[in-house]
Amino acid sequence: MKIAICEDNLSDSRLLSGILMKYQAAQSLDFAICHFRDGNSMIKAAQSDHNIQIIFMDILMSTPSGLETARAIRNAGNTCHIIFTTESTDYYPESYEVHAQHYLVKPLTYERVCQALDRCRDSLLAAARCIKFTYNRVDFQVRVNDVRYIEVFKNTSYIHTDREYPVMASLDCLLERLDDSRFIRCHKSYAVNLSRVRKYENRQVVLDDGSTIPISRSNVTDFKERYGKYLTSRIMEGEL
Repeated sequence: MKIAICEDNLSDSRLLSGILMKYQAAQSLDFAICHFRDGNSMIKAAQSDHNIQIIFMDILMSTPSGLETARAIRNAGNTCHIIFTTESTDYYPESYEVHAQHYLVKPLTYERVCQALDRCRDSLLAAARCIKFTYNRVDFQVRVNDVRYIEVFKNTSYIHTDREYPVMASLDCLLERLDDSRFIRCHKSYAVNLSRVRKYENRQVVLDDGSTIPISRSNVTDFKERYGKYLTSRIMEGEL
């Protein structure tokens, strides 16, 4: 996992980096810290490096500003945790528009940075959880958060992330192993990750990579109920 600091003030960047290293040692965590001096380089990195899970962003950077940078990151579909840092509270309302996890007023202190990181910690640990499989005597592991959907064809299940993993296991067995409420069976041959659903219509869902997954008539009612509860929980948590 990586934590990014997007800050054009070198002194503030060094201060925050020192706080993060202290937190890392105190919590026995393993993460890398990467630095960016402008919004454009941060946007490019966020698009290509999915290991960046937290971004500390100065709102008052020169063009693009921190808010503009955050909007570009969100518009690209990235749901990483964004923690704004600023010398003013004037932009607090706008931070909600990009679903910021926290808002820190400078000068930063160890205690307040720790509070912001603690808010991110549980979801980050969940995001890092992996499950292991063996297929044709080859072992591999998949990060649960990366699974978009599971498809069953003949006697093989296929786990779809950015690539496809064949597994000799039933769909019920895989859902049990995933043990994550975001995954729901929507068809006898498909299960989807609700966090990857971008659109639902006409008894099918469209995922964030454009994949279209059918919903069987017998699963429609359950899917609508579960998806509605999922969206409600995200709204309550400030993620939508």
